Amino acid sequence: MYFLKRIKTILYTVYILLVVSLVSSLGAQNIIPSSLYAFDKYGINAGYAGLNGSKILSLNLREQWLGLAEAPKNYSISYTTPMYQLHGSVGAKISSIKSGISNSVGIDLSYNYVHQSSLGLFSFGMGSGLRNMKINKNKIITPTGFYSQGELNHNDPFINGILSSDDYMVKMSIFGVYYYNNIEFGIIFDKEINVSDKSGYERKEILRFNWQYIYSYTKDISFKVFGLIYTDFVLIQNDIGIVGLYKNNYLTGVNLRGYDNRTFDSISFLLGGNINYKLRLIYSYDFTISGLQKVEDGTHEIKIIYNFGKKSVNRRLPPMINNPRL
Repeated sequence: MYFLKRIKTILYTVYILLVVSLVSSLGAQNIIPSSLYAFDKYGINAGYAGLNGSKILSLNLREQWLGLAEAPKNYSISYTTPMYQLHGSVGAKISSIKSGISNSVGIDLSYNYVHQSSLGLFSFGMGSGLRNMKINKNKIITPTGFYSQGELNHNDPFINGILSSDDYMVKMSIFGVYYYNNIEFGIIFDKEINVSDKSGYERKEILRFNWQYIYSYTKDISFKVFGLIYTDFVLIQNDIGIVGLYKNNYLTGVNLRGYDNRTFDSISFLLGGNINYKLRLIYSYDFTISGLQKVEDGTHEIKIIYNFGKKSVNRRLPPMINNPRL
């Protein structure tokens, strides 16, 4: 009876989380999509930096909509480490995003304060970064432009103003994470402000909310249910997924990215595991189920995570919970 009651409670909790995610999905494409966000959550929320007490180096490679000209490509590398003397953790990330005729390269730095209480584990902090935006002017064609005999003249003052110089944006973030008894929630507010002389890009404000629940079925088998909801305050994007883990070393599962409760963008199949006790490799293949599948061949994403191990200190540690499942 106790086992059945426990199963019922778990299923009810998962059901509530699923309903919240599906109802919240309104109709936007992922701003910077990733199907493997649940395995290195620093990429979506810097509040996760150092929560397992280890120094982590993570590399993410994503090539979207293969076979489609100028399809998005996203590459990033991040490093996080606990800083016990600062009662928290720090992190840094370098990313490159190519999409269509645009290309951006950015660097982000963050600090999160970690606090353990009787109500659970709290992590919150701030981050900032700089992003360089470029547009390939050779691939722009306007209705009134001149492009014959080697001449390149868009004949458009607005476009010429954008292309006359690089565009830089400052990114500021406020974030937090809450964890208690295998249930966790995270929230982050990103704000990008254009600082160039010519306003080629609008200011962006993005709010993200992620959640996760882990259920241990046996000593060796567990299940992770997770989701991500975020909005630019115009449209809302929703992801939801589930994976099974064996001895917390090998995993397989699916992730669903949707526009709303009637139309879905893609379904991702995930597979990965630990190469050794420090190195983990995870792969996903996104199968597009929207109308875009007629002109592209799916999406590949690879995440490589290297764990340097627990950071040693020669002083009394501040209150922290080392949770390797984060």
